[in-house]
Amino acid sequence: GLAERVVAQVGAPQLNAKYAWSEVQIENWQRQATDAWKKSFSSSIPAPGAPQETGFQETPHELAVKELLSNLRIDSPKRSTTITIAYRGRTPELSRDVVQAVIECYEQMHIDAYRSGGVLEFFDQQFGEQERLVHESEETLRETKTQHEMLTLQGKQESLQSEITEVNKMQLEARSDLQAAESRVAKLQQDMDQLPTEVVSQQTLGIAENATDAMRDRLYELEIRERELSARFSDTHPELQRLREQLRSAQSILDAQPTEREQSVRAVNPVRQEVHNQLLLAEASVASYQGKYDALLELEAELRTRMADLNELEVVSEELGRKVEIARENYRNYARKLEETRINAALDQAALSNVSVVSPPSLRYQHVSPRRTLLAVLAGIISMLGGLAIALLSDYSANSKEMRQIRETERKYYLQRLQQEIDGQLPSKIATARLTAEKGGRLQGVESADEASPKKAK
Repeated sequence: GLAERVVAQVGAPQLNAKYAWSEVQIENWQRQATDAWKKSFSSSIPAPGAPQETGFQETPHELAVKELLSNLRIDSPKRSTTITIAYRGRTPELSRDVVQAVIECYEQMHIDAYRSGGVLEFFDQQFGEQERLVHESEETLRETKTQHEMLTLQGKQESLQSEITEVNKMQLEARSDLQAAESRVAKLQQDMDQLPTEVVSQQTLGIAENATDAMRDRLYELEIRERELSARFSDTHPELQRLREQLRSAQSILDAQPTEREQSVRAVNPVRQEVHNQLLLAEASVASYQGKYDALLELEAELRTRMADLNELEVVSEELGRKVEIARENYRNYARKLEETRINAALDQAALSNVSVVSPPSLRYQHVSPRRTLLAVLAGIISMLGGLAIALLSDYSANSKEMRQIRETERKYYLQRLQQEIDGQLPSKIATARLTAEKGGRLQGVESADEASPKKAK
């Protein structure tokens, strides 16, 4: 990290160097204690070839890193991009060198952190690829518009919608004309059914008829013959009766014939012919209107198919438009990233960064640790505690010596009395020695007799 780089640049010996006499003595004591600890455990070293257990021992580099981290202070105010670096060292020059090394190492680490290999080539390649995608998307959209003959999709939709509206209007007109023509055809057909096909155009009365005249001549001949036979035969004569029968038949046939013969000329009814002509025209109009209506229906279906195709084209066009916009946006992003990468590459080559040093490290020839007032107070307290401790130790040593003498005298006296009791030479009066220790350190003996309750030696 940053601390390791600073230690490597400044040097571990400079950071671990001790200048005060107390620090040097403490370091020597620590070294001596470490050597003694190693010697005390030298007997427990395993044989060669066996796994050895080594204790943890910090290297000078690690000690220098700890020393650096414990004395380095980095502050950054809130809502500010300014960083303040301070180092508390044993000498002003060392502090200045450490701060300068921190700044240089941080700048180098900042450059290394934002330096990425191969990024320029990557963005250059992606920039070309996005440029190709933009051209392809725009060309596809252009070909689609040209193929469907439209400038704008909205204009094409409005034009097609107006055509559909016009066709629907024409359909309504054609349908009304067709219904009117069909009604007219039905009325003309009804009139034709009521009108006769032919009418009498000419009629002539009193025209002679050859058959009737021949029948009348034959009737006259029969009458003459009947008269001749009635003159010769009687009424019961068969021939006369047969003749009279023929006469009656001829008379009845002649009576059935009209008295006046008429001759008429029939022709086609002109009214019906006119109605028929109008019917033909009306049927032709119906067929025309029907064809027009069917054509309008087909045209409407075609327009609606074109509308469906146009709606589908709208989706495709919007999709192509989105692709074009995405391609353009990616193109702009990659262009911006490419330019930023080129700038960063140029800065990397020039070893520049956006970190600037506002103020270089400065020397402060001021004693900052430990504080003199604090040292004076601590020295006073330590001196007072030292004097008190010396007095207590001296008093304790004198009292201890006197107490040892008293205990030794009591022990000797007790042994003498015990020996006397054993030998039977104990007097009636028992003298008790009471030894008291005075503050002056002298030994006094006080004897007292206790005759009421003599003690027996056990």
